[in-house]
Order: sequence, then structure tokens, then C-alpha cells
Amino acid sequence: MMRLERMQREVIVLILMCCVLISGCIFNQNGGKGTLEVNSSPNGAAVFLDNGFRGNTPITIDDITLGSHLVELCYLGYENWSANVSITSDTTKLFIPLIPISTPTPTPTPVLDKYLYCIENVPGSHYYPQTNQCLYPDQTPRPTKTPIIDNYVYCTENFPGSHYYPQTNQCLYSGETPRPTPTPKPTLDIYKYCAENFPGSQYNFSTKQCEYPPTVVVTTQHSNILGGVNK
Repeated sequence: MMRLERMQREVIVLILMCCVLISGCIFNQNGGKGTLEVNSSPNGAAVFLDNGFRGNTPITIDDITLGSHLVELCYLGYENWSANVSITSDTTKLFIPLIPISTPTPTPTPVLDKYLYCIENVPGSHYYPQTNQCLYPDQTPRPTKTPIIDNYVYCTENFPGSHYYPQTNQCLYSGETPRPTPTPKPTLDIYKYCAENFPGSQYNFSTKQCEYPPTVVVTTQHSNILGGVNK
């Protein structure tokens, strides 16, 4: 009988010891804290732990509950970085090389020679930069909503269904063969042309001709014949 009671007491003591050990492990697992050190390249990245801002790199964060936590880094001009990091009782160290955001190189837009376009396509006109139009010398500028010629927009608005063909500077429809680019024609200075070829004349916008000023006839009181004088 004595032996049985002794065995029972030993079993109870063993059970109590196991409970103490188990409770100690659970306490360490749930109540333990860890440290996280975060460095980045470049320095100064904003650090978020479980969606909460903690500061900028380099940074050391203490008293973190053991287990998995979401760590995020943000820096202007660089791609965001995020990962689930396991925090242990030892110090967890992170070094994050951030990746710059790549900016695509824009494709250059071919330049349209506006003055040459007016000379070749609207003979006798000139380019009027204020309204982006080809106008004749005596023509009144028309209102416009487009201050600058854009090759592609010009083709879309003026020839619906076409596209701009930069090789020959033309608006072409799908399947249309590009036409040969004409040889540029020299620009004619109408004022200089009149002065050099008809000395004393001036260019008339209305008639588009080189004209001389009207002749002034001078007479005297006693003259009745041009060039003659009464005696």
C-alpha cells in the first residue's frame, strides 16, 4: 500500500513538472521579443512594419513580437520593396538594394517643315505661325484651335483614316504607296523680285503684280497743252 501511494506521488510530481515546462515554452513563444535592423541602398528609405511607419534607413527596431511580420521599404524614384520577414530571438538583419524606376526614352517626333509644306502644297501662300496656317498675302487668318502642327494630329484631323508617313512627310491611308517627295522649290521674295526686275515698282497684294506708282501730271495756270505754254 505504501509503495502504491509513493508511485502515485511520483506520477503527480512528473505531471506537474511537464506542465511547468510546457507553460514555460508557451510563454517564451508568445511573449518573446526580437530586434530588426534594416539598411538600404540608397539610405533614407521609409520603413513600414506591419503597415506602420517606423522611420528611415538605417534603422533598428526593438521589441518586435517573434514570428512573421510584413516589412516594406519606399523611396522616391525607386521601386517599392516588401516581404514577410521572420523575427527570431536573435537580431534579424536586412540589407535591401532598391531598384531605380526605369523611365522609357520617348520616341522623337519628326519635325514638319511648315514653310516648305505651304510652298509645295498651297502655291503662292506662306506659313502664318500665329494660327499655324498656309495663307495668301492678302488672306485674313482664320481662327484655329491647334497652335502647333503635329504631324500625326494633322493627318488624323484633316484626312480621317490616314496616318503620318515621316519618310516622305505625307498623310497616307492604309495600303497606300508613298509618293516621291518633290524637290524643294526656292522661296520667292516678291518685294525683292519687283525691285530687281522692275526698278521703281512695288508689289500689289490685290493684283499680285509689280506696279509702278501713278504718274503725277503738273500743269500751270496758262497751260492748255501738255508741255506747251501760252505766249
